[in-house]
Amino acid sequence: MEESQSERHQKYRELRRREETMESFLSTYEENREAELNRIQELEGNIVSALGVLSRAASRIGKPLDAEALLALNEDVQQTGTLSTQYTQLKLNMSKVRSGNVIPGLIAANVKCKKI
Repeated sequence: MEESQSERHQKYRELRRREETMESFLSTYEENREAELNRIQELEGNIVSALGVLSRAASRIGKPLDAEALLALNEDVQQTGTLSTQYTQLKLNMSKVRSGNVIPGLIAANVKCKKI
């Protein structure tokens, strides 16, 4: 009987911890969502800008490019790749938030924080 109560108490504590994690998540959800959406918009703007630079550079390809123009074009390509990677990661994060799959990650992060 005592073992049964201990097991119930342990399950209760686990459920309580989960509830606290979910409450914490929900209390900051809107702020985090807005921040993520703003970051995505910023990255989209950066990508559009970088693509504009690439487009203008590509239109000059018919003309001979000097070393400086090639370096600038290479730098723009690298920046666009970085922005694209960040954008993809943020979209993935937003899809996790929307689908509710963030809770397990929050629990793991919460456990890591408690260990520190």
